[in-house]
Amino acid sequence: MDAITLPQTIHKGHGACSAHSAAPVAAVLSERIVLGAMLRGDDPGFTQDTLGRLAPAAFTIPAHRTVYAAIARTADTGTVDLSTVMLTLGDNLTAVGGFEQLSAAVQESFTSTAPTDHVARLADQATLDRRRAAPRCSRRWPPSTAARTSTPTASSSSTPSPRHPPPRSSSRRSKNRPVTTARCSTSACPGMFRPA
Repeated sequence: MDAITLPQTIHKGHGACSAHSAAPVAAVLSERIVLGAMLRGDDPGFTQDTLGRLAPAAFTIPAHRTVYAAIARTADTGTVDLSTVMLTLGDNLTAVGGFEQLSAAVQESFTSTAPTDHVARLADQATLDRRRAAPRCSRRWPPSTAARTSTPTASSSSTPSPRHPPPRSSSRRSKNRPVTTARCSTSACPGMFRPA
């Protein structure tokens, strides 16, 4: 069986594409296999499942994002296959490599036995990328000692806020051991840190 050769560029007529100089080759190949399997048009269930699981941001190369967005637009109006997606792309067809690149992606999808594995890989990678890019909150939990030991006023209730869990007792922590932090699991405050 011949090895799959990955073209150096997705964009027609340009040298090595800077768009995937930072993208791992396995990610680019997975993207092409997923797009090719959707462009085949022989499994509408796979296409709908993929559109439900992946966002265009899951693709590392702008040309792949463009093709995926065109597939999503085509799926909203009718059957997804190579010819209908090419019509949907219109003027963007040459920017994504033209018929040659799209048909090469379809051919690559035939060599893969399980394109759903590639969808799962892309979804996992997109989740990791989102977690890395998530902003971190600069506040630390628990708040300062003064804030914890202040007496409650008549207007404040003694029940803990559902947004922030109550501080743990300081007797459980050694004074010499540094406080370790972990991401707060409270969905209302995803950036807050609290002791682990």
